[in-house]
Amino acid sequence: MGLEKFLRETKPIRARSLSLGVRSIGEEDALLIYTAAYTYASSRHSGLMALDAGAGIGYSTLWLAKALEDAGCSGCRVVGIEHSPARCREASRIASTARFEGVELEFVEGDALSYVKGLDRETVDIAFVDVEKPLYPDMLRLLESRLKPGGIALFHNAYFPPPPRGFASLASQKPWRSTMIPTATGGLLLAIRMPDS
Repeated sequence: MGLEKFLRETKPIRARSLSLGVRSIGEEDALLIYTAAYTYASSRHSGLMALDAGAGIGYSTLWLAKALEDAGCSGCRVVGIEHSPARCREASRIASTARFEGVELEFVEGDALSYVKGLDRETVDIAFVDVEKPLYPDMLRLLESRLKPGGIALFHNAYFPPPPRGFASLASQKPWRSTMIPTATGGLLLAIRMPDS
């Protein structure tokens, strides 16, 4: 399925998210997430793990799964983590009707920081983070060891609402290389965990 069709098919999910009071990413953000994940996955075709920390009802999670599918991945997992039981149930319901070739999609109810903390070192390839903004520095520090070398982390609302002071600076220090991408819904910070030199 092409991206134009996928945009149309996921539009009601974003509308549902907004109707439930979940601040959802915009379509522009979705396409940027897709592009980053697709680019990363295109050179690594199997066994990838992507996380959506703060998944809401799964709009951004679906975009991660679509990117991995389109990149030709096999044996890949996309895990959406959501602290709200009602939102997690809604996301699981939506996911039950979605089919992605080569990609397993699942939702976990709970605290995203705790989930990431429980992962083994260097097991995550791609992480999209949209948790409470004061937690961004803690999540970045956790991902420093959980992301594989060369792995990418995308943080929503890089500009507004603003993350904690110093977060952008932290994301530009070793082992990170990062850039800020302006979007209509608050921007994205893209951080790459650089391989050890």
